[in-house]
Amino acid sequence: MPAILTDNFNDNVIDTAKWDVAALDNFNAGVTVVETGDQLVITPLASTASSNFNGLTSDATFNITQGFAIWKLEQMAINGAVTRCGVFLDANNWVGFQVTPSVLTFRKRASSTDSNTTTIYDSTNHKYLMLHHCGARVNWYISPNGLTWTAWRTGVEPEFTVTEVKLFLDAGTTGSVATPGTAIFDDVEIGTLDIEAAFELQAGFSGYVDLIIDPGFPLNIDLTGGGGETNIFTIPTQRRYSGSRVFAAVSNLLSWRQEATGSIISIDLWCQQNTHATSAIFNLRKNGESVLAGASRLIVPNGSASVSRSGLSIAAELGDQIDLSIEQIPPTGIGTPITVLVRTQVG
Repeated sequence: MPAILTDNFNDNVIDTAKWDVAALDNFNAGVTVVETGDQLVITPLASTASSNFNGLTSDATFNITQGFAIWKLEQMAINGAVTRCGVFLDANNWVGFQVTPSVLTFRKRASSTDSNTTTIYDSTNHKYLMLHHCGARVNWYISPNGLTWTAWRTGVEPEFTVTEVKLFLDAGTTGSVATPGTAIFDDVEIGTLDIEAAFELQAGFSGYVDLIIDPGFPLNIDLTGGGGETNIFTIPTQRRYSGSRVFAAVSNLLSWRQEATGSIISIDLWCQQNTHATSAIFNLRKNGESVLAGASRLIVPNGSASVSRSGLSIAAELGDQIDLSIEQIPPTGIGTPITVLVRTQVG
């Protein structure tokens, strides 16, 4: 997942090519915003009436269709002060997180109307906050370490376009707070999913490849590895046709190389219905070695046309050669087309 914008605030100078010093709403320049100690520190006004916020908003707009945004919240403002982050079209249309000393709110605001889900805020387990856009919906995730994510609110339609939104992080007060403390952010990132695949077409076949985004999100994301390139999450669907022929010899049908390190978690295969008592048996090979054995293989018995194997955990390293092969064919052969869906969880 290549990042479009990242900032770890390590140079202790606000990057004006990336950020405007501003707030989602109720801006007050008296709320100080500085990079210091390799972090972004926001200090709300003490003992000041009404609403007063400040922070950063991205200078550019982003299309986060099939994308994500991540914030590391090192510390929230206290004693009733508010800390926020998210993406916004304008102040009346945004999705994100709002944190007060005891409550973490997963908020959608559309046309000035709020839709919220809340939980008790935990500064350890809610250290990293992530929004993920998938299909036409937004999902909220939390993580203690930026590696293992837990979905908290999912499948919410934003009800506003996400093709030109800005990133924001801010803090402030909605009334007089004697000691609001400081909000501290680190490691901000926004990007889109990187869909890559390298497939080899076996001799004698014509066909095509579909790439599909899963309606969920990979729960293991290594923010430090490979400049983000190890975070590719692909679901390749391959269909292979042999024209008027049937498959009549043991051979590899599909071949590809892993574009990311992770685990193959499920395989689904569809073919023309088997009409012979002898089962059709398929296997997955990694670097030439079978990875499934016995009943765990892809077995299509008489009367069936599909087989599914889920709950797998087949380790696959970047660059591994993966092949789908036929191990046993009924005397009547296997008709076409054959369609295969392989899900890989990266991380």
